[in-house]
Amino acid sequence: MSILFHNKGQIVQLSNDTISYVMEIVDGKYLVHRYFGRKIRNYRGTGNPLYFKRGYNTEHDSSVENVSFDDFPFEYPVGGHGDFRIPAFAITQEDGITFCEPVFKSWSVVSGKPKLQGMPQIRVNENESETLEVICEDDRAGIRLFLYYTIFENHGIVLRHQKVENYGKQTVFLQNIQSMSLELPAEEYDMLSLYGTHAKEGNMQRFPLHYGIQRLESVRGNSSPQHQPFFAIMKPETNNVNGKVWGVHLIYSGNFLAQVEVDRYETARVSMGINPFEFTWHLEPKDEFQTPEAVMVYSPAGLNGMSQNFHELFNHRLVRGIWREKERPVLLNNWEAT
Repeated sequence: MSILFHNKGQIVQLSNDTISYVMEIVDGKYLVHRYFGRKIRNYRGTGNPLYFKRGYNTEHDSSVENVSFDDFPFEYPVGGHGDFRIPAFAITQEDGITFCEPVFKSWSVVSGKPKLQGMPQIRVNENESETLEVICEDDRAGIRLFLYYTIFENHGIVLRHQKVENYGKQTVFLQNIQSMSLELPAEEYDMLSLYGTHAKEGNMQRFPLHYGIQRLESVRGNSSPQHQPFFAIMKPETNNVNGKVWGVHLIYSGNFLAQVEVDRYETARVSMGINPFEFTWHLEPKDEFQTPEAVMVYSPAGLNGMSQNFHELFNHRLVRGIWREKERPVLLNNWEAT
């Protein structure tokens, strides 16, 4: 397990025995996603896309030749600056301005995992995990974003959550803040979700991703049996025991939104978090807001490998109480007799 910095601190690589997760700072301010998958020794820029001029694209003053933000792999995307895909973060300021572009300021490594206040979460021992804290700021809006990435020693898992702080002098209205966003390269993918109804929950549905937005959500006030706050993205040839799978689960029982957008260049943007439908949080000066925790899994061993990662983590690091790691006693269910 390690969190290492390369290229004079411009690239960070989170790795353990099974997975690696890589991000890069471009032009000193843009945080971009580079890799999430099977463990690699050292990231050396392999797989970075080459850009060329395209019609109906925005142009930007950047060191990346011909780059357009509409197909740039932002790690935590926002709207309003030429990226027209699904955003992970949005606010409205008191004067009605909706543009906000938090840019990179710093990153650091801490042992263990920061605690989330008042929410269910994965509980870890300090010596079995490390967390990367990334700080981004928009000075004009007075907004500071903290992005958290926790990696474990023995699990193919990355934990994600965000915190936003208002260090300005005006109230900010938080409209959208997702727990995770992930960019996947231009390939063909299938999506797996769990749907159902009362007494018939957890039915599997698998389908190819198509161009445009695919979304799962609940606006019922809870995560609901209709759609669970989980999905998996996989290669078409993936089965139960072989193939690449990226799974995401949100540790949250309220309204949620899970969506994937496949753009015209076949790249896929994945996000999950609190449903922004009818969501507004008044963030007063010096106040802060934390998102629920998202669990991201990568497995090269098919759906069984993904499932085993989730089960191992939840059984030992999410479930609480004295029976967490013991054989549970028999529960006599008197539901129908009450």
